[in-house]
Amino acid sequence: MDDAVIVLWVLAGIAGTIIIIAKGYAAGLGCAVWILFGWWGLLIIPAGGPITLLIALLLKAKKRCPYCRELIAGDAIRCPKCQADLTVQPSAQ
Repeated sequence: MDDAVIVLWVLAGIAGTIIIIAKGYAAGLGCAVWILFGWWGLLIIPAGGPITLLIALLLKAKKRCPYCRELIAGDAIRCPKCQADLTVQPSAQ
């Protein structure tokens, strides 16, 4: 029973990490964990288990601005960097 709990805990942490990466938070998260913990960070994130999964599910997805490629909020209608209107699709040139 104890082994099953540990395995489920680590799997929840890995799933949370994958969701965080898919939502576009990998660069900031990876850099912060690396600075704080170095190689041990590879073990710390999955060890977060259900907490990491909960945080991942609560984070909003990010996207890239089609004009300047800046990482912005997923529901943004204007890029904070280049001020482009994101409600209009860029023309293919």
